[in-house]
Amino acid sequence: MREQTTNARGQHVRSDVGYVPSYRPDFPRQLGANEEWTMRLRVLLALSLLIGLPMMVSASPGAPTIVTPDQVKWSPGTGPLAGTEMTVLVGDPSKAGPFTIRLRIPDGAKLGAHYHADTERVTVLSGTLLVGIGDNLVESSMTALPAGSFVSIPAGVHHYAMAKGETILQIGGTGPFSMTAVEPAK
Repeated sequence: MREQTTNARGQHVRSDVGYVPSYRPDFPRQLGANEEWTMRLRVLLALSLLIGLPMMVSASPGAPTIVTPDQVKWSPGTGPLAGTEMTVLVGDPSKAGPFTIRLRIPDGAKLGAHYHADTERVTVLSGTLLVGIGDNLVESSMTALPAGSFVSIPAGVHHYAMAKGETILQIGGTGPFSMTAVEPAK
């Protein structure tokens, strides 16, 4: 039920909507409760954009990185990636910070059980990647990931992989990249 009351200045005030200021010199008219909250939200949104937009723009790194297939230069993999080929698309996997690499694995090549210090994000670009979780490479328990598949493996999770057909992976993470071999369980 709406009740009209009069304040000390003789202005009419609704008393059924909770606290509504009776005198607002900063507005040409008194706002209702819903209008006041709408105005507050608009001001908050505008302030967020004014403060946040310059921060987003200033956080943007330099020019974009664009790599076409003919620009990819493959290098022989080393250490645990021996027998594969890799290329760095952006960043430096040996240093702190984000990076993206591609790995070309020949048909039948196996990557024994290992883990990483950071989450590994893998997209299968071509071929099929067979993956498994654990300390021993067991082909019968591997899951096939055809081209277009994605897998995210958290840091410290022991896993292994094998290529079915020449397989190209795109791997993203935060450096420095590490790949630690796991001793097979007995």
